[in-house]
Amino acid sequence: MWKIVAISVVAALFLYINTIYADFAYDDSRAILKNQDLLPETPLANIWKDDFWGTPLRDSGSHKSYRPLVVLTFRLNYFFHQLSPGGYHLVNVVLHSIATGLYTATVGVLGRKLWVTLISGVLFAVHPIHTEAVAGVVGRADILCAIFFLLSILTFRKYCELVVGHTSRVRYGWIAATFTLVTASTLSKELGITVIGVCCVYYIICYCNLTIYDLLPVGRSTVKLRQHAETVLLLVLFGVVLLTTRLYFMGYSPPSFSPADNPAANSTSFLTRCLTFLYLPVFNFWLLVYPVTLSFDWSMDAIPLVESVWDYRVAVIVLFYSSLVLSVKYSLTNFLSSSEISRKPLISQEVRNGLNGYKKLCQSDGNHQTLTNGGVANGGTNNRNGIETVTFRRLRKDSSSSSESVGCDENFNEVETVGTPTYHRHYSTLVLGLSLLIIPFLPATNLPFYVGFVVAERILYIPSMGYCLLVAEAVYQIFKKLRHQKLYRVGLYTTLTLLCVLLSLRCYSRCLDWATEERLYTSGIAVNPAKAWGNLANVLNNRGEVDAAEQAYKSALSHRSNMADVHYNLGILLQGQSRYREALEAYDLAIQCRPRLTVAHLNKGIVLALMGKHSEAKQAYTDCSEIDISGLKDPRMHESAKVSAMYNLGRLYAEQKDYPAAISMYNLALEMRPNHYAPYSIYNLLGEAYFQSNDLEAAEKAYRKSLYHKADHAPAHLTMARLMSVKKNFREAERLYEKAIQINDKDAQSLHHYALYLAERNRHAEALVLWQKAVDLSPLDFDITFNLASALRHVGRNKEAIYRYETAAKLSPESATAHMNLGAMYHINANYSLALKSYSKALELDPHNQVTKNNLRKLQNIMNKAKR
Repeated sequence: MWKIVAISVVAALFLYINTIYADFAYDDSRAILKNQDLLPETPLANIWKDDFWGTPLRDSGSHKSYRPLVVLTFRLNYFFHQLSPGGYHLVNVVLHSIATGLYTATVGVLGRKLWVTLISGVLFAVHPIHTEAVAGVVGRADILCAIFFLLSILTFRKYCELVVGHTSRVRYGWIAATFTLVTASTLSKELGITVIGVCCVYYIICYCNLTIYDLLPVGRSTVKLRQHAETVLLLVLFGVVLLTTRLYFMGYSPPSFSPADNPAANSTSFLTRCLTFLYLPVFNFWLLVYPVTLSFDWSMDAIPLVESVWDYRVAVIVLFYSSLVLSVKYSLTNFLSSSEISRKPLISQEVRNGLNGYKKLCQSDGNHQTLTNGGVANGGTNNRNGIETVTFRRLRKDSSSSSESVGCDENFNEVETVGTPTYHRHYSTLVLGLSLLIIPFLPATNLPFYVGFVVAERILYIPSMGYCLLVAEAVYQIFKKLRHQKLYRVGLYTTLTLLCVLLSLRCYSRCLDWATEERLYTSGIAVNPAKAWGNLANVLNNRGEVDAAEQAYKSALSHRSNMADVHYNLGILLQGQSRYREALEAYDLAIQCRPRLTVAHLNKGIVLALMGKHSEAKQAYTDCSEIDISGLKDPRMHESAKVSAMYNLGRLYAEQKDYPAAISMYNLALEMRPNHYAPYSIYNLLGEAYFQSNDLEAAEKAYRKSLYHKADHAPAHLTMARLMSVKKNFREAERLYEKAIQINDKDAQSLHHYALYLAERNRHAEALVLWQKAVDLSPLDFDITFNLASALRHVGRNKEAIYRYETAAKLSPESATAHMNLGAMYHINANYSLALKSYSKALELDPHNQVTKNNLRKLQNIMNKAKR
């Protein structure tokens, strides 16, 4: 069997190893790139308090997905290689290979045929439905959950073997191990708790061989059921405790989702909800059967609602559930066809008690096989110890005997399990496969509660185990039917091989789709065009392809016009191009679609301020700061947006020289800010407001707090240095300026501010050196260029000064000062015609500038004398 496990593991590893070169994609951004719980400075205890996305679990906006073990593995990844995606993907591939090997081993250990084990394992390894779980880093939750899920089944099976004839300590040790693994599975993903249901089914039907008659409350059937009540009761009680604890951690409140996440759940029509929820399991099953059309997202209108009984999909629903009912009925009918076997245990209870768990020692002569316990027993007799032994004879269709001989299958050379008739093993395989297929999928059916998705391919990771087992059993039964028809069997071998090859090719191509976000979103356009175009536009915008991004945003909106995020992102793009009026329209549409989208209000205020509409900007900032964000997704983003609105409102007051109002708003921002919002920028601007209000002591305190929260915050060093200069503490001022430059010697503004300080101290030569460095770093900066020209003038390098003034005048044609100084340099260098032109331009821009008037008068006097 271990060779079969190795084949499955190698197949899984081979198919997915190329994903280690993939980028982060889709949900990985929020779960990893933006998740504060991965950072070393975040207390490890937060992992146990926050949801999967880093939001406090009891927050009204939490997704309520509690997966601390998965986040812990992300944190370990971050510890070793920060945000390099290769390591995250490698761990996923290794975990998937482990899960594949465990699944294959579990099928074999539970007594399935080698052929069933091989086919199940290989199908699971190559099935494309697993691509999202493996290639998407967030899919690690499903893989890790599956590993603990399978380990739970294996440890529970060990417990079952020890139910009879072993001490309570040994038995309870294994059940405790089972419960520990169930807990680990649930802490990896919520559906891990469903393994309790699978264990119950396995124990009652597959292990205890209880039949439908045993489960019915008639006659003596309840006696047999009571014998196994302890195990079932332990499982159920633990499930209740685990579920209650889970609900406690999430504050006994369900998550809230937007209508687009699950449109059917938000439908006002009961008929639409029922029909759609009945159709979705059919659709999921079809993805397992025919995994050709796959998508990163199935929300919104990707699967249209079933709103009428005349919808053709209603016929599909009826066909699917009818087939399911008929299949179950057929299986049960065949199982009950032999009443002698179905109503009686194969081994009496006395034998079960006396055999210490009935060790299976098989001795076969080709015609019959005898179960022994310390000696050879005669069929159907008692030995001298009073222990009954049973001889099993081959079960034939024309025989009424309930015994069976265990021999070799002439076609597959495999040995039947003692005491379990072929039809019963087949039945238990069907039950196990159906339980693995159905029970883990139940939370996604919207029956117990509404979920935040329509279809999610990674949710099928565990249910696919049941599907693969059922397919393998079906193939094996066909093999048996064709045991004497070699040609048909060769055809079946060929078909099965071709199926595995096709699934592998689809799996490989889907892995390539997940290699980059651009390929992933492009592949989803056919399924969910609105979501795919919107996400693709973000990728293009981040890459600097703004024209293509704008077109992609508009394509997304053409498919679904009420997507607030897309309107907002389009506004960001337009704002970056200084197309403020269009950006404002986009933000207004975003707010119209989602009135509580704080970032849209924030950026609307910023655009209005840039357009000079200060009163409207103030209102936008105020609206943003007053939004109730309870129940909203990503509360961190909304909290930060509200504080940023207060921050920007304070800046607007400061620009209008209303410093008391600015100080009040900055203090309110500091009071309202969440822990994850860094306060150093607010403290720096607060200090600036105090400085302008001539409250130097309060300004110094604010600056020092800014530096306390971020010691390498260069703007705080610059503002603090200017304060020290005003307080005549020149040595400290120069130390702070030099520290700012040391933090980032490529920052032109730090060089510029230090040069201004030196120029004020009449150290023009030193200032000149700094401005020359600054202009190299920022050649289009008017202030730097203008001051460089002034420094050149002070050191007597007039020709260079003229060149820099000319450049400054070109950079800011509306600057009267630049034209006046340029005129003065022409004037000094006796270039009177150009001086006159520059003075005239300066007076045109600033008619009341007395310095320009005086210089012009002197120039005219010189020119008049020259004419004489």
